[in-house]
Amino acid sequence: MNLNFTYLATFFKEHPVSFASMRNAFAFFAVIAFPLGLMAFHDFHAQLAIDIINENRAPRTFQIICSVSLIFLSAYVAARGPITSLKGRAIRVFGVYFPNAALGIGAAYVGVAWGAFIAALFSGIPLPPPYTFGVLIRECLLLLFGLLALYTFFVLVTVNASVAPGYQNPSFRPTMRVLAALFCFAMLGRTVLLLVISLGATK
Repeated sequence: MNLNFTYLATFFKEHPVSFASMRNAFAFFAVIAFPLGLMAFHDFHAQLAIDIINENRAPRTFQIICSVSLIFLSAYVAARGPITSLKGRAIRVFGVYFPNAALGIGAAYVGVAWGAFIAALFSGIPLPPPYTFGVLIRECLLLLFGLLALYTFFVLVTVNASVAPGYQNPSFRPTMRVLAALFCFAMLGRTVLLLVISLGATK
């Protein structure tokens, strides 16, 4: 199969994990955050932009939904091999609905961060040290690239392995199962560690 740009664009567009929904949520919240940020900065200083960005790097709801979906999908692939259908109820919930919800929430927060950053640029208010506009653009880019990487991961792990180019390679199935198992253990370890830290912080 010829892997040209048109094919890849159609492939991602038609996948149930929706890029359009993520893009629209990002744009909507960025547009809302920009004028509100301009108003706020003139009253409350540019620190508000920094607070918004820091608060939304890893919202709890986003983390929970992502963790549950990623653990399920990686465990499923490790146990059964690459996914060939999204018609099963569990696969539909954890492989389509959860990723779409997580990406929508993530896109909303990333949109707020970008809207606030652009508002900070237009406000002309100097940032308090040690922050700079270079630091803010780096943080915003990390958020955006992280969101796109997560989207790409969800699409690649839930793509129909019987038709996807390259997935029919004889060595692909065992390799993907091993990688999925390692990823699943890493996610479980991370989740347990976060729970331990969270419980320790509440004492």
